[in-house]
Amino acid sequence: MGNQAVKREWGWSNALWTVVLGAAGLAAMSAAWGEVRASLIGAAELQDVSIEGRGFPKTLHDPAGIAQTLQAPPKRIVSATVASDEIFLEILDSKRIVAVTGYSEDPVRSNIPGKYPNEIVRLPQAEIERILMLEPDMAVVAEFTYAQTVRLLISSGIAVVRLREADSFEAVFQNIRLLGAATGAENEADTLVASIQRRIEAVEAAVASRSRPRVLFYSYADNGVATRGSGTLIDEMIRRAGGANVTQERGLKGLDELTLEEALKLEPEVLLFFDPDLMKQTVDAPVWQAVPAVRSGRVYLISEASLMTVSQYAVDGLEAIARVLHPEVYAP
Repeated sequence: MGNQAVKREWGWSNALWTVVLGAAGLAAMSAAWGEVRASLIGAAELQDVSIEGRGFPKTLHDPAGIAQTLQAPPKRIVSATVASDEIFLEILDSKRIVAVTGYSEDPVRSNIPGKYPNEIVRLPQAEIERILMLEPDMAVVAEFTYAQTVRLLISSGIAVVRLREADSFEAVFQNIRLLGAATGAENEADTLVASIQRRIEAVEAAVASRSRPRVLFYSYADNGVATRGSGTLIDEMIRRAGGANVTQERGLKGLDELTLEEALKLEPEVLLFFDPDLMKQTVDAPVWQAVPAVRSGRVYLISEASLMTVSQYAVDGLEAIARVLHPEVYAP
């Protein structure tokens, strides 16, 4: 059965079962029928999304590699990632958003609690049934969203935009521009990217002539220190803020771990945390007292929302790191 035939059959079934079952029944039916149709999408590895054309109609190459024509800007968008929650708030009229993540209201993890209107649904997670009940014409998912969920959304006839892993500021820019292109907000996306670039350049210019303190980012790990090595946004933040990430001395890449002994031997001059309890435990622990950062009191708490975000708010994290690394530059 061809893809167009599937769409026609689904449209007929959708109309019939809406009458028979109502919205809740339709959602369950949609999910079940979507599983059958998902086999037409295939089990190949999901791909990066691309969009051709600046005006509508334009072509979306979805995560399954299927080319889909977008005739007009989407009007019912489900945002299933915190990054898209934050980006859309800057580039789109919220009236076009029907759902965002529940994490958007988390005052620790999110930069936008309370900023979306109450009538917009908060999704606790990307559940296919709940998404289908909202009847969206576009859904935004992350690279870590379950592949089966992504395939079910595609097989249900919804335009799906899958954000790339944001392991650098350039990747953040790509995702902002991708969402702008998908929704017809190209100008707004370009403006947002330009504003972030100006702020990054200002930080780099301010710290360019300063010495670079040796920095360790520290979060939880089962048997040691969880940190970030090369190829991560936090590593780029530290470098652009005028610091030297000590994980480079160990050749660490991505999200990685150090044993406690290894972390102590690196003798960082600055420690960065986003968890206040972990920071206090570390500062109070006898084994850390001889480490230069603890001895000099250069132990800092950066908000999780700005440090761990992969949206435009990452520049807030960069600026926060620059302020603690180079207080002489940023003193009032």
